[in-house]
This record gives sequence, structure tokens and C-alpha cells, in this order.
Amino acid sequence: MTELAFLVYDFLNFPIDPEKTLERPRTINLKRDLTIRPVKKTTIVFGERTQSEYYEKYEDEVYINLLLRIDHVFTRDSQGLVLQRSTKTCWAYDDGSLETGIETIKYYITESEKYKEIKRRRYNIIYENLIPIGRLEGLEEPITSFFETYQVQVQSYIDAGSREILLLTQTSPESWLDTVLTTGRSAREAIPIYLSMAIPPQ
Repeated sequence: MTELAFLVYDFLNFPIDPEKTLERPRTINLKRDLTIRPVKKTTIVFGERTQSEYYEKYEDEVYINLLLRIDHVFTRDSQGLVLQRSTKTCWAYDDGSLETGIETIKYYITESEKYKEIKRRRYNIIYENLIPIGRLEGLEEPITSFFETYQVQVQSYIDAGSREILLLTQTSPESWLDTVLTTGRSAREAIPIYLSMAIPPQ
């Protein structure tokens, strides 16, 4: 059975023994060690960065030749604070398949670490989930304007989990909030669901 080489070795900017291309990459820096600039595709679900993929290029709205996939799984306590993050790193072979991968676990020990992560999650919910969803639904302008108008409440949400911006989406008279999204819910119903994912239960 022919052994597969890892695709990333095709783009190294320095020479390497051909036999080494069969070994799992360990020290390759995607920004420094390649002749290309890999294109990153990120998946964020309810503010959690669940997957990052690096491709050779992006053309005609298509990602081409996966080089590396990184998956994250978060474990949280009842307050929504992160306890640990499991990360699985899988390099792609030159036939397009993925290796089994290696899993590592990061534990969040200090309160500072936990609160820093949940603030990042809240930021992602606003700017990496809701605004992009608005763009896909043809609501980019009103949803962006809404969050800019209430930027004080947005920042309070990010910093401290304030529910004020969530309540404003439910009480605001702006008509775009009643637009039914492709999910079947209106924006007025959907936005609070996203926001509440990173607010401790009352």
C-alpha cells in the first residue's frame, strides 16, 4: 500500500527530504514557511469558534485544497463559563483525505481566563454570527445600524452579560425585526436566542 504524503509539504519554501513528507507536520508555520498564503475558513456557532480550516486558495467562491482542519469542543459550567476546550488537529494528505489527528485539551483554571473567553464569545455572537446572518438574510444595513445605535448596550453585553440589548430587540418598534428568516423565526425571535447563549441564566 502506497503511503500518503501530507499536502502542505508541496508548498514549503525550503527543501526537505522526500521521505519526511510522509511524517506528520510538527513545526510548520503556515504564515512563514510556505510559498503560498493559506486561506482560512472559520466556523463560529453561537459565538464558539468550533472549526478552522486552511486551504491552498479561494477561487470563484470555492475553497480549494484543504491543508489543515482544527476542531474545537467547549465544555462549560452551568453559568456558561468555559471549563475546558478540546482541540483536534488534522492535516490533509495529498489525496484530499484527513489524518486521524491529534487531540489536546486546554483547561481554564483562573476566573480571569474564563471571563476573557466568555467576553470573546459575546463579541463573536454580535460580530461573527448575527451581523453575517443579517447579511445573508438581506438585513445587513438595519442590523448593523441597530447595533451601532445601541453600542453602549452592546458593549455592556460583551463586558458583563447585560440583558439590555436582548430586551431592546424584543421591544424595539423597528419593522425589520419582524422579518421572517430562512429558519422560520423572525429576527425579533432569533436574535435573543443567540444573545442569551452567553448570558448566565437568571
